[in-house]
Amino acid sequence: MTSAKGSSYDYGLRLYRDLLGLEHLHFGLWAPEDPRDLEGFRTAQERYMQRLLDRFPEGVRRVLDVGAGTGALSLAARERGYEVEALSPCEHQEKALREKTNGDLPFHLARFQDFEPPHRYDLVVCSESAQYVPRHDLFERAKACLTPDGHLLVCDYFRLQPERFYRAAHVLQEFDDAAKESGFRLVEAEDITESVLQTLEVGRDLYDRFVLPLADIARDWASREKPKTSWLAQRVFGKRLKKFQGYLYEKTPAKLDVDAFRERVRYRTMLFAAPVGGAREVRNPAVAGEPAPHGEPSRPAQPPSVTA
Repeated sequence: MTSAKGSSYDYGLRLYRDLLGLEHLHFGLWAPEDPRDLEGFRTAQERYMQRLLDRFPEGVRRVLDVGAGTGALSLAARERGYEVEALSPCEHQEKALREKTNGDLPFHLARFQDFEPPHRYDLVVCSESAQYVPRHDLFERAKACLTPDGHLLVCDYFRLQPERFYRAAHVLQEFDDAAKESGFRLVEAEDITESVLQTLEVGRDLYDRFVLPLADIARDWASREKPKTSWLAQRVFGKRLKKFQGYLYEKTPAKLDVDAFRERVRYRTMLFAAPVGGAREVRNPAVAGEPAPHGEPSRPAQPPSVTA
């Protein structure tokens, strides 16, 4: 999910889907037997998605997938029988999803904080997209989108302190406070931090093996083959290029540091009940902070009956 309405390019989508061949833009949920490579990453991402689908409360029929990415979650939810609509401010994501579905899955090109729902939803899902929406706007928009007994399902990483490390992520305590202030009630929470850390290990390996060498090759080629253009770019865009190099060679590797992430970030799945009405019975309930055993197959959901 991008930060501005109508943004026509999503570098994360191009990197994950076109370069790495991945259909998901989120962390993976790893099991001990998963190989620590790209194939293992695919398996872990699929497990993450299935576990998220298993968190859908009983009785849900209409779902809004906020920050839909490639549309993998939207399509998987539809296969389980839910009526799904996708939302993103990114035109590239809209195009990717329409190509997959021939345009028969409703897509809203908008930022969530600006979204005016055409009707109410039983469930709003934010899979690594809550971090792109100001926390108070997130809960107020969710309140406007949900039925009186609806739910908000958030799966994302959160900073423990208001620091620059992963600064796009919400501070966990501030996020919890915003939920309470908006009248949302936490029904279920699970800390899956330890189960996602291998994503960083594999990410750092892929980054070192592919991204950095490609960047070095591109820079060397420009210096040798296009020296005048390279010199002009340095003169005109010197500050921006220096900032980009800092992100490429310093900030991104720092964000892939497993120990730093474990110490300063928490990855959580949280299910909130809308302010009006009680929570439905939840399938596959989890104790807060106690992940389900690794490697267990996700229990098949009992999809609602949906009339054509």
